[in-house]
Parts: sequence; C-alpha cells; structure tokens
Amino acid sequence: MVTLARVLDISLRLLHPITPFVTEELWGHLRRALLASPLAELAKDWPEALIVASWPEPRMEELWETSKLTDFTLIQETVRSIRNLRAEKKVSPAKRIPATIAGGVKTALLKEQLEVIAALAGLDPSHLSVLESLPAKPENCIALVAGQVEIYVPLSSMVDPGEERNRLQKDLAETQVQIDRLEKLLGSDFAIKAPAPVIQKEREKLAAFKETAGKLSAQLKS
Repeated sequence: MVTLARVLDISLRLLHPITPFVTEELWGHLRRALLASPLAELAKDWPEALIVASWPEPRMEELWETSKLTDFTLIQETVRSIRNLRAEKKVSPAKRIPATIAGGVKTALLKEQLEVIAALAGLDPSHLSVLESLPAKPENCIALVAGQVEIYVPLSSMVDPGEERNRLQKDLAETQVQIDRLEKLLGSDFAIKAPAPVIQKEREKLAAFKETAGKLSAQLKS
C-alpha cells in the first residue's frame, strides 16, 4: 500500500502542470485518505494543496527494487516469447497449449507465478510443468529461451525443422549483437566514469545475454 500511495502521489505531482484541476482534486482526496489511515505518516508533511507541493526528486533504486524488476522482466519475457510463437504459428487465442519450463535458479519464482504465466500465455495448467532442469531436450518440441529460462512447447507438427533452425539462428544473432554492444560499452570510458550501480547493471545484462547465447547455441547443436 505504501508503494501504491507513493506512485500515485508522484504521478499526480508530475501531471499537475498538464491537468491542474483534475490532479488537484485527486491529490486532495489522496492526502485526506492517507491522513485518516494507518499510513498517515506518509502524508503528514504534505501541504494542503498540490499547487504548492514540492516537485518529485529522483532517488537511487533500493536493492529490493532491482531484484523485483529483474524478476518481473523475466516473467514478462517468458510470456512474450510464448505469445510471439503462438502468433507466428497462428495458434487460436482460445486454444490452451501445453508447455514444459526449465527454470534453473528461477524455478521457485516461476512456480509462484505459474497461474499468471498460464493465463497470459494461453497455456493449459493441467499440462504445464516447471522443473529446475531437464536431462535432455524434449523431442518434437519448439524450444524458446527467455533469459535464464528454457521453454519447450510441443507444437512440432506445425513446424518445419528448417524454419525452426532459422529462428534459433536469428535469435542467436540478435543476442550476439547485444553481447557485442555491451562488451564495447564496458570496455570504454563508460566503465570508468559511470556510477558503480549502473556499471553493475550493464554487467548483469551482459551475463544474461551470454547465458541466453549459450542455451541457443546448445539447441542448435542438439
């Protein structure tokens, strides 16, 4: 609730120069509601009117924020990769399809968000499994990679093996472009001048892309 209140407060302050009457009214309701709630501490120093409230100031990300954003991005990419495949193969939006997911270190997160993934990606919950790893690539499956996650969808009857190989090669080429870009960036003055948290975030991106490239290369060899 605290985060939601902060986001709404900051959003209204940023929008105020554009829609002053609407934001003033909404912000007034927010202020009164907070002062009458257990979250009163959050709004105790706010002025009575938004027009004289201070402009939001940037702040450094907290450690928990970075972790949650990374997890959210992974779930987003997992869903997007499956939905893109469905669109590419013209699978009916109403059709629920099976899938097997190898989550690695993110297995617990994926199991926790399994219902969300199934609903957004159009997967069949009764034929959906998340494992930490698989001893071998399932046969007759299309393989997808989203960061550290591997997704196997049994739609082989709809796929031409040559097309599937071309898709994997294209994904690998795009991933390599990102690896080259980040390696060039981290080998430049950026790695000296930029703040340490920013550099670390770029290094984490590079590590994730390299892991993706490794998985794609392994699938091409299998």
